[in-house]
Amino acid sequence: MQRQFTIHPSRYLAAALIAAHGVTLAALFPLALPVWAQASLGIMVLCSLGYHLRRDAWLSAPDSGVALLLDGDRVVLTTRSGQQVMAQVLRDSLVTPYSYCVTKLEA
Repeated sequence: MQRQFTIHPSRYLAAALIAAHGVTLAALFPLALPVWAQASLGIMVLCSLGYHLRRDAWLSAPDSGVALLLDGDRVVLTTRSGQQVMAQVLRDSLVTPYSYCVTKLEA
């Protein structure tokens, strides 16, 4: 049986990412690190936030997954740029339309 899922941008994921990165930034201040180290770590956290918001929450990056096709034990993830990534789903995996994780293991 073939099932197609369309992946949409998520405000909830965006809020969770902002909250998690905000907590991480707040945890940097009480650390006994030099100011330059705190600033560089803060910049890395902000870059991570921007990357994941754009790619995972807003789905505006070219490599963002926008469609998921399940066909038996095969899965095809279509990116925003139109590239298709094929993989095999193990029988003990759970795939739902609300979250997805595609892992490709090579022997």
